[in-house]
Amino acid sequence: MAGLERFNVHSRNLAETAAAKKGSAAERMHAMVMAQYGATSDIVHGTASGHELFEANLQLGGTVVEECLAHGEEILTRLLHQGIRDGEFDLHRSSARPADVARIIVTFAQNSLLDPHHTPRSYRKSLRKTLNFILDSIRA
Repeated sequence: MAGLERFNVHSRNLAETAAAKKGSAAERMHAMVMAQYGATSDIVHGTASGHELFEANLQLGGTVVEECLAHGEEILTRLLHQGIRDGEFDLHRSSARPADVARIIVTFAQNSLLDPHHTPRSYRKSLRKTLNFILDSIRA
């Protein structure tokens, strides 16, 4: 379990660092999601046993994994609120709340990691396209 906790701390740090960079809320969201989940994809999809190890860690480390997911949702929710304040996003058409949009993004990113057919490159491409689609749907 200690290895999983260390990896999640590292992943959280990557996410925080990326989200703190300069740029629009959308740019920072892209950076955060790609940093956090791209690093995970490198391990999950880039090693022979990474996928099996990832699934086992999900089962064994429930609380740690849930905390990591919640942290990602918090960062994205904060960035969405910033984007709304700055006039970058408008959620009125969708009737969704920032936390709902954040949960959709994190859920997609996490569930896509479970696809054993992805490579690190195909995962990033799919994640980038989906994130663009989601953000384009709420742009002001």
